[in-house]
Amino acid sequence: MVAAKTYTQALVASILLISPLALQAQQIKVNAPREYTAGRPFNITYSLSINDNDARIVSNPNLHGLDLAYGPAMSTSSSVSYINGRMSSQSSTEVTYTVVGNQEGTYSVSGFKLRAGGKDLSAPAVTIRITGGGNTQRSSSSIKESHGAEYHYQASVSKRSVYVQEPLPVVYTLSSTESPQINDVKPPSYDGFVSLDLLGNTQRQMRIERRGGRDWAVVDIMKDLLFPQHAGKLTIPSAEISVRYTLRDASGDPLLNQVVPRSYATNPIEITVKPLPEEGKPADFSGAVGSFNVRYETKQNDWKTNEATTLKIILEGQGNLKIAKLPKLSLSNDIELYDPVEHSDQSYNGGKLHSVRTIEYNLIPRKVGVVKIPSLSISYFNPATARYETTATEALSIKVKQGKNENIQTTIHSGADGNDSMPSGVIDNGNDDSAFNPNLWQLILTHLIALVGGIIGLAYLKKHYSYTDDKLRVIADKAKGVAHKRLKTARQYLNDGNRDAFLEEILNSIWGYLGDKLRLPLSELNRNNITELLISREVSTEKVNELVALINQIEFARFAPQTEDNSSEHLYELVVEVIAHLENKL
Repeated sequence: MVAAKTYTQALVASILLISPLALQAQQIKVNAPREYTAGRPFNITYSLSINDNDARIVSNPNLHGLDLAYGPAMSTSSSVSYINGRMSSQSSTEVTYTVVGNQEGTYSVSGFKLRAGGKDLSAPAVTIRITGGGNTQRSSSSIKESHGAEYHYQASVSKRSVYVQEPLPVVYTLSSTESPQINDVKPPSYDGFVSLDLLGNTQRQMRIERRGGRDWAVVDIMKDLLFPQHAGKLTIPSAEISVRYTLRDASGDPLLNQVVPRSYATNPIEITVKPLPEEGKPADFSGAVGSFNVRYETKQNDWKTNEATTLKIILEGQGNLKIAKLPKLSLSNDIELYDPVEHSDQSYNGGKLHSVRTIEYNLIPRKVGVVKIPSLSISYFNPATARYETTATEALSIKVKQGKNENIQTTIHSGADGNDSMPSGVIDNGNDDSAFNPNLWQLILTHLIALVGGIIGLAYLKKHYSYTDDKLRVIADKAKGVAHKRLKTARQYLNDGNRDAFLEEILNSIWGYLGDKLRLPLSELNRNNITELLISREVSTEKVNELVALINQIEFARFAPQTEDNSSEHLYELVVEVIAHLENKL
């Protein structure tokens, strides 16, 4: 009995001595690739063959330039097996980090420590070589290996060789094998181009495209029309986008999934810009590049003396007409010609920029007869034919009839001698004392009436423009109130759980406020114009950028699940804040 007791004590003592030695012999194993492609996430896993639910991380590894995408994720497991009637068990503890190497090079990962079984254990360092081009992340790299989805962000142009001032569309497209979760968009800063935002404040629409047997969600993020300003090699720079993707946990439990941010950038695109040829260049070249035509337009086929009428010069076609230099209309002294009023309109459809430029003249004929309006021509460069071309109006012959003041009729003479005839209605009675000529007094009276009429007309115009200005001022003053009404409606949609209607309403509240406050018509309400106007009114560039980013965030929130950053309540508060800030500055 004593011998048995002594044997038991010795066995227990041996176990107590062996256990810490066994733990000390345990080493942390590191599982990581020796070489991996830049821009693609991979796992670094630390494992220990011991099951300790109280195990904890003492220190995370030093990644030395690698980016942490997710982690740490700790898991413990154990298994029991019976072989030939004998039971054996295995236990392990694992800690996993998901990292990304964005630049080529060799990286050392070290410093990981784990406390298990009451002891601090250190993991050996590992060396990982990143290869395959550091720009992979900044183009449209695939991250399928990490979470099952692929994202591609690319810029596309229809051609890479254009003439100076020839319109060049560029489209920035995001494609994903899952519903895109867009966080932020950074537009490019063009150098050597003048840009026109083609999407403006329109909402982005997602479409489904079938590629390689899979459905892709595709969204046109930006669409700009570029006008190169000088010849040579110009570069369309990278545009960046930030998205969020779901990193699925290895256990398959969706509750353990993590949302991970990721940034992409388009590749720069080099454009060859050809100069306009000097050969065949007309002396009166307008500077316009495209294909155009010009015409006259008048409301009446017959004009009347002393009555105002209009004559329009309408230039339209494919290309940018805003830079075109137009010849001035020149008429005889028998027609009072006032300064013209210009209108420009542009629309983009079918891959082409359609422009219309209208120059409207107000004029008053003073003589009866026929007014001859000479042909008006304009020259432009046509990239399709690589030649200079000229378009011209038809010459007009407009009959002028007697209008008001019938007795004061004058005639535009077109006789062979080329001299104007004497005004009709003037009787030559041989009397040198013209003071007693009744027609002279009638002429003076007519001019007095015209003078009074002109004064009345000017007063009316002044009142009209004053009214228009006051009306715009009233609209600007009421902009905040109108925006708050829209926000109240948005709040109702928010309470009803209608997120799509809510997002549309708060977006309308911002655009509507900016349009009213800055007195911009709907056709001119876009990011470029509001940026210029707000900065000109001493709103800081930082605040303007925040405003544009907020507009982008609201637009793209329709494609993303709600998070803390793009929750309906958070977006609502941001809109209220930005309107309040602008109200104080404007």
